[in-house]
Amino acid sequence: MADGLKANKCTYEFRNFRTNSATLAMGLWYLIDVATQQDINVSLETRSDGRVFYSLNILSPVDNSKKELVARELIGVGVSQREISRLTSISRTFIRKIQNGGHAEAEHYLRRETGEVKKLVEMSDYAGWFYDLTTSSGEFHCGVGRIHVHNSPRRGETFLTRKVTRGIARILAGKDEKIYLGNLNARRDWGYAPEYVEMMWMMLQQKNPEDYVVGTGENNSVGDFVREAFSLVGIDNWKKYVGIDPRYYRPTEVDDLRADISKAKKILKWEPQVKFKDLVKIMMKHDLEAHGLDELADKIVIKNKKALEAVEKRSKTERKVMRKLGKDGEA
Repeated sequence: MADGLKANKCTYEFRNFRTNSATLAMGLWYLIDVATQQDINVSLETRSDGRVFYSLNILSPVDNSKKELVARELIGVGVSQREISRLTSISRTFIRKIQNGGHAEAEHYLRRETGEVKKLVEMSDYAGWFYDLTTSSGEFHCGVGRIHVHNSPRRGETFLTRKVTRGIARILAGKDEKIYLGNLNARRDWGYAPEYVEMMWMMLQQKNPEDYVVGTGENNSVGDFVREAFSLVGIDNWKKYVGIDPRYYRPTEVDDLRADISKAKKILKWEPQVKFKDLVKIMMKHDLEAHGLDELADKIVIKNKKALEAVEKRSKTERKVMRKLGKDGEA
């Protein structure tokens, strides 16, 4: 999110993000503050039905003078709006404004109108979560993805899959004796996070916005994951190292989750390459290496060539991006 340009097949001037999710609003607020140090205007609206809406506006300094000069120069030599936008990523709305004799703003429009709720959408018949993004053109292209449980070595240490692989590594390293879990019978559709992000990107490249379900189309139990992870390090009597703690049982457990990815397959021609067993291998291998257990990690071999290629390709891409960001390239 930024008061700048979003570049894909379409380009938009971001102005406002609105949601009835307090978690999403606070997350965006924190992310923008930490990443860009920009000021944010937050408006709050309470509806008669008790629903609360958060409207976030990024109050970045506005200096579009250089953009205006570029647009005027290209307009002067007869370049079309579409071509200027393609060459410079300047929105066609901005170009049209300059063509019509307007000038670039020197002050953020919300500096003059703080505290104002820009738009309210009447959705009395809809009780779910939603977002509303206001743009200078009045249009926004997006897709909504229902992402089923996605994992990678970067998964948080308290989440089940990472808790298991990290816990096994700690047991083998002599740091822990047991892993404490809840319901071993719950079934989940676990997939590889980088592939899901790739799917998100593919959604945004489509001409028309659509809703998709993202997952592997398969599911396994928590017990299956634990058993598979322990088997990779040669431990068959895994129950000896697993304790059941009632605190980890959910009050309203969803016993069986499986994604229907037929629409993504048909329209986007997308299908995950990293399935359950390879995902466990990727995560187990990472945590063994992280705890200095390289000999055990080297014994874990990913046989699925497509999955291995996907992992290696993403690893190279990640290192390249990290170097550009000035990092050391280590995950």
